Amino acid sequence: MKIGFDAYFAFHYKTGVAHYSRNLINSIATFYPDAELVLFTDKRTELYQPSFRNLKVVELGYEIPYYHWLPNETFLSAVELEQLDIFHGLDHGLPGIDPLKKVVTVHDLFFETHPELYSPPDVEYYRSVTPKACGTADEIVSISQYTTGQLVKYYGLTKERISVCYQTCNELFFHKVSEEKKTELREQFDLPQQFWLYVGSVIERKNLLHICEALNLNKDQSKIPLIVIGEGREYLETVRDYVNANDLTGSVKFISYTDAAKKSISFQQAKDIPAFYQMAFGLVYPSFLEGFGIPLIEAFASGLPAITSNTSSLPELGKDAALYVDPSDPANIAEALLTLERNNQLRQSMIEKGRMIVEDFTAENAAISVMNVYKKLLHV
Repeated sequence: MKIGFDAYFAFHYKTGVAHYSRNLINSIATFYPDAELVLFTDKRTELYQPSFRNLKVVELGYEIPYYHWLPNETFLSAVELEQLDIFHGLDHGLPGIDPLKKVVTVHDLFFETHPELYSPPDVEYYRSVTPKACGTADEIVSISQYTTGQLVKYYGLTKERISVCYQTCNELFFHKVSEEKKTELREQFDLPQQFWLYVGSVIERKNLLHICEALNLNKDQSKIPLIVIGEGREYLETVRDYVNANDLTGSVKFISYTDAAKKSISFQQAKDIPAFYQMAFGLVYPSFLEGFGIPLIEAFASGLPAITSNTSSLPELGKDAALYVDPSDPANIAEALLTLERNNQLRQSMIEKGRMIVEDFTAENAAISVMNVYKKLLHV
């Protein structure tokens, strides 16, 4: 079986779609060594350096903006030249090539339901490629039951055309980091002994501002600071302004913008992130909207309790292992932080439940579920 992947995001980004792409490709390459995998990208980067024997990278050799990637003629010619059995678009879109069996992964439809959270070019792009891909794909992969419901509601698709395939996280999260490595990273990044952890893009949907407001509400009752791993633009400045105005600079540390992070290849490649999870007191992830929510799985794999939202896909993943809050209510988030800090029995119970849940989200299970879609499509 020869499978082609749109690996553009895998090589270029640090977002959830990029992590999904890298993790899925790595999982299939590992558990299906007889499958031949071909990754298509404009250029290789340091973010992703796969080295599997059954994997080939086809790069065009010049940079292409993401919104010009799918219709690029050189890319289309490269796909045709490989004579694939299946092409899998990992981020909502598919190249216009026939005849070729095609699978597309849809992560969410928030660009349809909440366009105000995205830039106009992003909304225009995803509204253009997603319905077209859903119409031409032989199989549609949805990353959650929640996203499947959105596809049925907004695009009129039948559930029979959609396969829910849960993703995994990087395998490094399943391995215990040595105390020596933790000590090294504590010194390198000047980390406190206890800290809350936020991981994700610093965008409005991820809700970092309300977390900071919650810390402000608790500052007379708790001294546990927040470590932020993630990058942003305008919304990041809004959060920084709030932090500075409320004297929280000692309580919120933006790790990704430190010299240590910028100089560290292993941090940029996310190889150090599992250690941050294993050193943290708890994950704070009250996102307004998530098609999946991979930081929850990363937390469960790391033995870390998680505070998250009672919205979108998050209760579907967290089940009874997470502590749920109303993401629009900073006071509710503040209360959850204090509850987890003061109730060690609850904290340990959440950790144990998380370890049980994460068994459903292993790399092997992720590979099997998607491979079953391919086999169904090829009748093998």
